[in-house]
Amino acid sequence: MKRPLEEDAAAPAAPAAAASAFTRPEEAGAVETAQLWYYQDSAGQEQGPQPAEGMRQWYNAGYFAGDVNVAASYYGEVPFTFWPISELWQNPTTEAFVLAEGVGVVEVAVHHQEEFQPCSVFSGAREGYAFKNDEWGVGYYLDNPPAIQVNAQLLEAEKEIIKQKMVRLNAAQHMKGEGPS
Repeated sequence: MKRPLEEDAAAPAAPAAAASAFTRPEEAGAVETAQLWYYQDSAGQEQGPQPAEGMRQWYNAGYFAGDVNVAASYYGEVPFTFWPISELWQNPTTEAFVLAEGVGVVEVAVHHQEEFQPCSVFSGAREGYAFKNDEWGVGYYLDNPPAIQVNAQLLEAEKEIIKQKMVRLNAAQHMKGEGPS
């Protein structure tokens, strides 16, 4: 039979042992220094990057109900592995998305351009826009020219098309008696 003093001494060790049992996945890194975060929405789509401060606000507001999968972005990279919030913090209620002291807060600028800006007369060039009369009338339309992609395969295919056109043109001229004999 234990003496009362031994029972009292053993009791405080249990909570400390439970607290030390938590281990964060090593691959997750030092989450308390991550300024940017990604999360998987209810459809499984990756969303982000979001600043830690915004993630904290969303967490406190209850937007991350259940165990949403999240991943830190330390250098602006898109993460490959996501973890449930409960695997990254022992006490998410007080620790989730809280930056360590001395870690600066990052601001993410959202740049939005309207697809169309109505304007009856040309009033000078606007960066990223083309002035024209199109589907919504006269004005400035967001100018999204398609990216030009050239590779050896495309050049060879174009060369073959030109060659075939020349053969057909020569055959047509020969039939009319106009081409080389």
